[in-house]
Amino acid sequence: AMFRSCRPVGLILVFFLVPSLLSTASAQEPRAATLFQQLFPRPSGQNGYEEIVAAGEMLARSALLRESEQADSAEVTLTQKRAIRADPPVRDALILLRQGLAKSLRAPRDKALETGISAYGLYRRLARVLAIEQYVLCADGRVPQAIDSMQDGLRLGYAVQSDTMIGGLVGVAIDSLEINAMQRHLDQLSDKDCRRLVLIARAWLNAPDPGIESLTSERDQVLKNMESQFPPQADFPREQALAAMKARIDHYIANLGKPVWERKPPPALQGNKLVADYVNALSQPLDTSFEQTQNVFVRDQARMQILGVHAAVRLYRWEHNALPPGLDLLKLGPLGLDPFTGKPLQYRITGPTTYELTSDGLKVKAP
Repeated sequence: AMFRSCRPVGLILVFFLVPSLLSTASAQEPRAATLFQQLFPRPSGQNGYEEIVAAGEMLARSALLRESEQADSAEVTLTQKRAIRADPPVRDALILLRQGLAKSLRAPRDKALETGISAYGLYRRLARVLAIEQYVLCADGRVPQAIDSMQDGLRLGYAVQSDTMIGGLVGVAIDSLEINAMQRHLDQLSDKDCRRLVLIARAWLNAPDPGIESLTSERDQVLKNMESQFPPQADFPREQALAAMKARIDHYIANLGKPVWERKPPPALQGNKLVADYVNALSQPLDTSFEQTQNVFVRDQARMQILGVHAAVRLYRWEHNALPPGLDLLKLGPLGLDPFTGKPLQYRITGPTTYELTSDGLKVKAP
């Protein structure tokens, strides 16, 4: 009952509704302000998110893109994808997106939740267009440019992941779109392309974990909402409750800096029973959300590592005209270690030119 009377974890709970909310139009009236105007009433010209949001809204003008989104993705032909990429709204949106990605990025976190969710929808749409662009470039034999496009998508996903926890989940979905688009064209990689992808994957591992910033932002929002919803009693131990909740979320943030197999659930609360009961009631959905989100971030890392290892395997094939007998020959270092187990990724040759590469946490084989 106490939990139902409070709403400090609204941001966390709403991520379950993200898929449906992202498809909901943000404007209810013909003369309502655009999303860009709501997020940036006084544009600075210095924040790359301004161009990114404007680019996302520009895509709404493309009838060709809208038609493709209503069809099964497998039914969209190369000819249609070429037409989408050449469509002026799409072409101009990609130019604007890249201008934004070249700037510093500061997420508009102080805006209404519904407005922010609408922005996430725009980011995902931009990512889908970049995946279409990758396909067209690969079809034209322009693989280096396709890798450029993939990197733009990964930059977008990284920026979005550094926002709140919902942003983290959306950013991971963006990464997945871009990585999968490139992985479908491994057979087109040249020796030079392979070397570049390996470097990109290694740089990915060495980059600061965006999940830490994402969960830190979520923690600040949870504590802010929690404070605004405390019981009205003057003797309620507010500071103790805030400290206990902060410590609980900080535990999950600290987990992101540890290997998966060393992570543990937060310790049981001790001391004031009123504080413990209050925080425990609020933490029931929170704990599930944070645990799931931690795994989502690690799966994202595993996908990128697998792409890099695929490139390393193909590089070996160019050198020796055969598959490597084992991954140890590739001298992959951390890139070849499954982030879920700390052991080498599972590699099995299935034919003269075919193999399986598996991460324990992904639960699927990557051919």
